[in-house]
Amino acid sequence: MKRDLPVLCSAAVGLLLFLDFFLKAPTFRTAATEVQNWGIIISAFALALAAMNLIRIHVFRISRKDRDAIHSAILLAGLFVTLVSGVFISTSKGPFDFMFKGVFTPLAAAFYSMTAFHLASASYRAFRAKNAQAAALLVTGVLLMIGRAPIGEVIWSRFPVIATWIMSVVNLAGSRGIIISTAVGVTGVGLRVLTGIDRAYFGAE
Repeated sequence: MKRDLPVLCSAAVGLLLFLDFFLKAPTFRTAATEVQNWGIIISAFALALAAMNLIRIHVFRISRKDRDAIHSAILLAGLFVTLVSGVFISTSKGPFDFMFKGVFTPLAAAFYSMTAFHLASASYRAFRAKNAQAAALLVTGVLLMIGRAPIGEVIWSRFPVIATWIMSVVNLAGSRGIIISTAVGVTGVGLRVLTGIDRAYFGAE
């Protein structure tokens, strides 16, 4: 019973949302909205539980004087300053605004900058014409970059047209293939969860 009850609840909720999405019946819509509201409430409690678990882990690291304890201390300090200032002061001024605009935003910009360098490095390694597929990737990438750059149209007026064709025909066909295969996979996983075949979501093997 301890294993069957979560499966039954998951199947009932999934079936209800499924019927609400496809049938658009008022009865199903009311019940589905209520279930979704409860999901939001449970998600909020889960987030609070995750925050408590995060605090417990990093307090333990600090207490045993781990070599990365300074990182844990910085994380906890940022967490408490953001929480206290956001709840008791304001989210548009004071420490919360400073943490967001003076710390988080510059760190996010630095992270995306490093990602750009990693992408450039990966592109350099990928754009090596070792075989026909790599050569096709190299030619396509060069044409696309030249076509999207302002200088491409100056060199030849057809470069932007070629780049547009690559994005709207070749790339779109590949993207649709990925989306279709992903949809099939998601449908299969959803059916496994609804029928109770896949029980990994509540810790069962």
